[in-house]
Amino acid sequence: MKRRKRCEYHTVTSCMFRKMKIGLFLSLFAFSQIQAENLFAQSRTISISVNNEPIEQVIEKIEKNSDYVFLYNDKSIDLSRRVSVKVNDGTIDAVLDEMFKGTGVKYTISNRQIILSRETVAHAGKMTGSASQPAVQDGKISVSGTIVDEKGVPVIGANIAQKGTTNGTISDFDGNFTIKVPKGSELLVSYVGYVPQTVKATGAVLKIILKEDAKVL
Repeated sequence: MKRRKRCEYHTVTSCMFRKMKIGLFLSLFAFSQIQAENLFAQSRTISISVNNEPIEQVIEKIEKNSDYVFLYNDKSIDLSRRVSVKVNDGTIDAVLDEMFKGTGVKYTISNRQIILSRETVAHAGKMTGSASQPAVQDGKISVSGTIVDEKGVPVIGANIAQKGTTNGTISDFDGNFTIKVPKGSELLVSYVGYVPQTVKATGAVLKIILKEDAKVL
């Protein structure tokens, strides 16, 4: 009986030890993957030389000659604008700075994804009204907000558009967005795989929770 108990104890201990080793291995693997993704954008260099070409064609060249993928709303980015860019073995930041300087377009790099959006139109020194009131210019207000899923995870690249117009933008890496619209306008928020939502632009900071579309699932 004593020998049998020792065997059972040894078996349980071995099983637990194997599970611990597997768990440690998976944790180290996941950590190494995250580290590799974070180092990608820092270590990757790119060379490009274009002269007076539309931004849309420059984006296509970058995607073709690198692992980067662009996410943007073509209604808020002037893709026909011509630019000249010359970068030799530089970072992607250097290329994007050349492409979008003076355009009001900002970019966020998340590993291999480059998210383009419009810069906020209101700055601390130019805002009118109190802190609780939005800046009003030409009868329009600057509406800001955050888009998350039901678990509270930011939704990257969600479309935010003023209904009935071509005025729109997309959410950045943190799910944040800013759009300038007439007060009281309706905003249509959509993302693939989620149920679209319509919200009213009242000037308050919005927090929009998108629900998964059961039909798509």
